[in-house]
Amino acid sequence: MPENTNILLVGFDDKLRAEFDSALASLGDVHAVVHQAGDFRQACESIRTRSPHLALVELSTDLRPLKAFTEEVGRSSPETTIAAAFRPETFEADV
Repeated sequence: MPENTNILLVGFDDKLRAEFDSALASLGDVHAVVHQAGDFRQACESIRTRSPHLALVELSTDLRPLKAFTEEVGRSSPETTIAAAFRPETFEADV
């Protein structure tokens, strides 16, 4: 990752930011500017104006909004990497 990394968290769970900040702090030498969007509409607006290096998306059981979001990011900010995070209890055991 670049020395000053621009990151967008897209999540509906308040714990996402705290967990991400804790993980980021453990890296020590990474300097990141972290923004957060509560939904995909806000995230798309932020992607267009900030072009983050990374968008970390909270995964839910309905993947349709995620698909539309990734398509929009591909058009408006193709250099943005998208990663997903989820809580295991969100999905059934066989997923």
